[in-house]
Amino acid sequence: MCCGGSKHLESNNHSFQETAPWAQGERWEKEERDRGFLVTSGNIFIRWFLGLLCRTEGSKDTKKRYLEKVLHAVFFFGQIHVLPIEPEEFIAEEHQQRLKSQYPAPFEQCRSHLPTKTLCSIALDYVTETFSPTLQRMDQYLEECNRDLWQHVQEMQLKASEFAFCAAVVARSVYKDPRSKAGLQPFYGASLSCKGWAQRRIMIDVSCLETWHPAVAYAVYHGGTGKAIIFPDGVWSKAMRFDHQFLQYQEKPPCRKCRQMFQKVNFRPCPRGHRQEKWQYGNCAETEAFSKLLQGNRAASEGIRSSANENIEAFANVTEPAFRARVIEELRRRNFEVANLQFFEPV
Repeated sequence: MCCGGSKHLESNNHSFQETAPWAQGERWEKEERDRGFLVTSGNIFIRWFLGLLCRTEGSKDTKKRYLEKVLHAVFFFGQIHVLPIEPEEFIAEEHQQRLKSQYPAPFEQCRSHLPTKTLCSIALDYVTETFSPTLQRMDQYLEECNRDLWQHVQEMQLKASEFAFCAAVVARSVYKDPRSKAGLQPFYGASLSCKGWAQRRIMIDVSCLETWHPAVAYAVYHGGTGKAIIFPDGVWSKAMRFDHQFLQYQEKPPCRKCRQMFQKVNFRPCPRGHRQEKWQYGNCAETEAFSKLLQGNRAASEGIRSSANENIEAFANVTEPAFRARVIEELRRRNFEVANLQFFEPV
């Protein structure tokens, strides 16, 4: 479950029952059903994001860059499904040729390059880059965006558990310097918006390699071992879970894993409970939000330290080979052959 160096992914060995003909048939039916959900989910997200681009005032180049990221991420997750999905299957036939001619890179590189973020994180980056209101208005706008997305999901008669690109939680982190009282620039993060244990494992490792601040990657890597990162005074965090029934955000306390990895943080609402969560270290929205805070606020970054008094910056030199090897191995299990990792970046 954890990213620690001594931990290993579970074995692929199967019992006799799992390989019996009737079990194979049931598994095939489930994979076919999940494949259909993934195709529908990708189509929904692409259409929703196109609508978001039409409603916002970002520059033409900005919109093109983010649309290419969304298309590539959808196509990539189609490629690593047990029953691979071709890019064209996510798009209505009448729009395929236009999108392929205007945005060829996602179609061409979905078999060779990896996304550096999941879909909701890409959309969140676009929203925060092009929309800069007050904190309260931003929370309201994110809720409106999520409500619109879920209306698309409901129109296609998908259940929440069937939608493959859901980020149920958004988190916001801020740093208020106790000495100067400056700060309060918010940094937003989303929980991983991809379905499947292997898919999440791949994206967590990719994020540790390519996207997240080294201190956050350090905390994720050592999750469950007792090692953590300790923030300076003045870091606040608030998470909100989207209620699919009422189509609105509700405040959510941090999970035990986030409290363990990220210490000396003022979490709101206050932590409660000691339940052992099933998701992986790094899955939560707080992970991305804290990474953006450390990347965007120099004072907060300079004040971070390891609970074990280790050099966090030097940590990357030790763990990068392990992360890379594990990503490549997991991709090979999905018949996605890469000798060296390449990451998609729109031109």
